[in-house]
Amino acid sequence: MNVPVEEAMPSQGAQPRPGYTRVSAQALNSTARAVAGDLFGVDPYVVRVFMRDDAGFLALGINLPLPVAGGAGRPTGSLLDRVRAQRTVLGEKFTELTGAMVSRVDVRITGVVTAHTKESP
Repeated sequence: MNVPVEEAMPSQGAQPRPGYTRVSAQALNSTARAVAGDLFGVDPYVVRVFMRDDAGFLALGINLPLPVAGGAGRPTGSLLDRVRAQRTVLGEKFTELTGAMVSRVDVRITGVVTAHTKESP
């Protein structure tokens, strides 16, 4: 039996289908690494993420080396000033991408590196 596409597609007001959606800890970890790497201008593979439950919210611990100088389009200033400015942005971007509510973001600077630049095709 052929059903027209309009009838087969649920309307926007339709009830969601039964079931569940789970986001694995590994997916959350990878997302946090990517967001932190992008914000701080380092390769995501040098970023280490630790997550813990914080009264129903997610507390993120981010360990990473930072570029000494701000890269193109990145803020300049002391390492601490740059980290303080980006902590809130990191939490908001992570929540936007995953839907997980972040209660706090702790950043530990583990060293200094040259800025990671994305290669253009």
